[in-house]
Amino acid sequence: MHLQMPKWNNLLLVTLIIMSSCKTIVNDLRVEKILSLDNFPSGSSLEYYDNKLYLGGVDAAKLLVLDTNYNTIDSLTLFESTTRRIPKAIKADMEASAIVSINAQPHL
Repeated sequence: MHLQMPKWNNLLLVTLIIMSSCKTIVNDLRVEKILSLDNFPSGSSLEYYDNKLYLGGVDAAKLLVLDTNYNTIDSLTLFESTTRRIPKAIKADMEASAIVSINAQPHL
């Protein structure tokens, strides 16, 4: 008899194996500042490029652009929404971001 795990169990197992195999050690890592951004619903990704921070959220309609002192300097509309927080039933649920180079051009 062969029992098959649900697909999400397989994904969870692979994720746990990858996470446990990562042995990156960062010496002297410490939290230097904690702040609350009252105008942003939640943060799930943060990228640094060209002296700017790009903050994305799983239920945020905009990508927030901050300077290195965490002051909002711009925002980029990702989804049209009349509310600050996109409702759970329709949100895109973007969990991560990365900056990659395509044809020598950076892309978020």
